Amino acid sequence: MHKRHPPSPGAQRCPSPLPGLYLFVSTSLYVVANFFWGWLAERSRLPFALIAPCLLFSSLGLLLLAPSPLLGLEPSKWLLGLGLSVEEVFFGGAFTPCYKVMLDASIARGLDDSLTTQAFVSSMLQTMYTMGVAVGPVSGGALIDAYGFPVMTTVLAFITMVVGLLVTVKAFVRHGCCRDAALAASNNCAPWKRRWNYESIGVKS
Repeated sequence: MHKRHPPSPGAQRCPSPLPGLYLFVSTSLYVVANFFWGWLAERSRLPFALIAPCLLFSSLGLLLLAPSPLLGLEPSKWLLGLGLSVEEVFFGGAFTPCYKVMLDASIARGLDDSLTTQAFVSSMLQTMYTMGVAVGPVSGGALIDAYGFPVMTTVLAFITMVVGLLVTVKAFVRHGCCRDAALAASNNCAPWKRRWNYESIGVKS
């Protein structure tokens, strides 16, 4: 006679719809906010000034997710939703201007300002992003298994914050170089354009 095993306690519980709701809301906010970030990045004379604060706010959202042990807050559904939403919204603001920064740097180093260069830069950006998507769950899962979810989000927030501070320094440095040339600001501070601006006003770079 076949012996029927009792169902496990986990199998008796219906899955909560909250994770799906969190993902739906945060992803929707990311999509809507990206229209604004794209508009702002296109008009920004200093993309680093947009990337830096978005990285810092994104790190704050990561700290709220678990929440981080450093905050001394009790875990809650609302805190998880708030942290996920903040992280998603400001991640878009940090990621969207990266294409323009990479394109300017590539042309400054000698690549042609052509559709081929744009396609090359776009493919490289997406390749790096996809590598992060592949490596992130593996490294994050290892941290969760070893130390728990709150520690993992804290480490990720710390890394994001450090990068945000480095980009802040870069923004101040680039702002100083823009201020040196009278016409550089109108040309987004691209180095090859800045060189032309110096020559146009009779100053050797």
